[in-house]
Amino acid sequence: MPQPTTDAPTRAIIHLREALTASSIAFLRAEDFDRAHELTQIAREVKELEVRIQRILGSQADRPASTTDSPGLRARPRGDFPRFHRQGQVLVRTGLRRDRKTTYEQRCPWPEFAEVVEAVRAEVEIGEEFEAQRIKNRVKCPDYQTYLVLGLLEWLDYLGTPRRGIHRIKGGGGLGSAEEVWSRIPQDA
Repeated sequence: MPQPTTDAPTRAIIHLREALTASSIAFLRAEDFDRAHELTQIAREVKELEVRIQRILGSQADRPASTTDSPGLRARPRGDFPRFHRQGQVLVRTGLRRDRKTTYEQRCPWPEFAEVVEAVRAEVEIGEEFEAQRIKNRVKCPDYQTYLVLGLLEWLDYLGTPRRGIHRIKGGGGLGSAEEVWSRIPQDA
């Protein structure tokens, strides 16, 4: 008896969420903030639906992207991770699991990405040290997305981490706008 596929519903819901996010951005750029906000809220509800569907069907994202027992694939050294890229209007972080053999992905849509970047810009002066909690208190997105964006800012060399849990905006022009930062992220790895 053939095994039912879980790919199609998961792909469809992710596609819907990304389309809603892209539409929200279009309305934001057209300065139609009410529609942009509504679409962002719907995208968040779709994300919750995505989580429910993945819980029922089994998440494809929870499956290893690579394993040492796969033909032709070997574990990558830890130094290659994390990796960041854009898929449409979504920031994707690929990280290495604790077993150091398999990877996972985390995603952050554009509106939440822009919200975190603008919160960092508004909250922190160049050279000033800050804890992530200050930024988390200013934004309305899941904590992991705040940390994902902070990790990207460090990866792009906008932030330094003088000690664990403490960040600092590096000198040399400071942190650019969300659009400027977004443009520096590689597309579709």
